[in-house]
Amino acid sequence: MNNENKYQTGVCNIGPEEKRKRMNAGYTGAIITILLWIFFIVSGIPRGYRLLTAIPAMIAAIGFIQAAMNFCAYFGLASIFNFDKLGNQIKVEDENFRRLDKRKAYQIITYSVFVGLIIGVLAFIL
Repeated sequence: MNNENKYQTGVCNIGPEEKRKRMNAGYTGAIITILLWIFFIVSGIPRGYRLLTAIPAMIAAIGFIQAAMNFCAYFGLASIFNFDKLGNQIKVEDENFRRLDKRKAYQIITYSVFVGLIIGVLAFIL
């Protein structure tokens, strides 16, 4: 078993099935972002509305970042992990582990918001 297939405090809390689920969310968010941006351009909606592309871009970013980091932000905040079938979460009991997992979760959320905002601003400018 490699390090990506076992719980590591603040480092890894999801296995292959959970990782695939987050990649799919990333792809879905990216497609919605692109389609929304194209819609705004083609329909001639005022430029300011293009900033709304930040929302699906954040969804894409959080999906891709979680998959790349092998860490689910929600699981980190909820103090759980899963390396089995989808839905088989295990509770993290140690308070120090919970604290480190929450720190990692907030880091992922921060990165995702930042990426989403950058994409939204780029959609506004371009």
